[in-house]
Amino acid sequence: MAIPFRKFKGRFEWSDIENETLKPIYRYIKDSPWKDFYDIQKLDQDIKNGIRYEADVPLGYGLGSSGVLVAAVYDRYATQKTSDLNLLKDILAATENAFHGASSGIDPLVSWVNQAILMDRGSITVIDEQSLPLSSFFLLDTKISRSTSAFVNIFKTKLDQEPSFQTKVNELSHLNGDIATSLIVGDAAKNRDIMKKISQLQYEYFNEMIPESFKEIWKTGLWNDAYYLKLCGAGGGGMLLVWSDDLSNIEHLNPIKLTI
Repeated sequence: MAIPFRKFKGRFEWSDIENETLKPIYRYIKDSPWKDFYDIQKLDQDIKNGIRYEADVPLGYGLGSSGVLVAAVYDRYATQKTSDLNLLKDILAATENAFHGASSGIDPLVSWVNQAILMDRGSITVIDEQSLPLSSFFLLDTKISRSTSAFVNIFKTKLDQEPSFQTKVNELSHLNGDIATSLIVGDAAKNRDIMKKISQLQYEYFNEMIPESFKEIWKTGLWNDAYYLKLCGAGGGGMLLVWSDDLSNIEHLNPIKLTI
């Protein structure tokens, strides 16, 4: 499940000189198998005329800064827009590969549709965000920007060198699916149970991805059953997802409401 966070936004702007912002994605698209889905000539000309993309999404935060850019490029330059969400995810994933090498396409997709989406066994559907019981979920700003690739490499290394880690990754995948299901059916008690399991698993097996200054905070929530934390994106900084059914337990952390 992915839910748009509407606190941040982006827009195209113009300057008097050629701008570097869109050059990497232009170079990537023009040599990719998906180039026919875009008006490459228009993108090239706009770059030469000084177009740039400005967004207030913080970089290295796991909030989809590159996804917002990819969605905006698709919106402005796609010549063959599609309503097939699975195909659209593939197009956007291939486009975002310009930044990450192997994108899932989820970040740009949720930015494009600007609605909550559910992925289930290869099927993608839009869901009613208002029906989701999100009042116990918050974001916690670590105020730490990190390199996605560095922490992806840590993940891959553990996957290659620690056989038990693959088991835990599979377990985490199932738990992520369970939390999505419990949200859809509105089972608050199950939300708590699953989030505790996710928080415990990540504290034990993804410890390298948890910022050092937040490990004690993470552990305190677990030990006291006051709140539970989950990594966003590759970890290492950025935002953490927080679950608590009592705001007084997390007020000292300055949580951010998940929906605005």
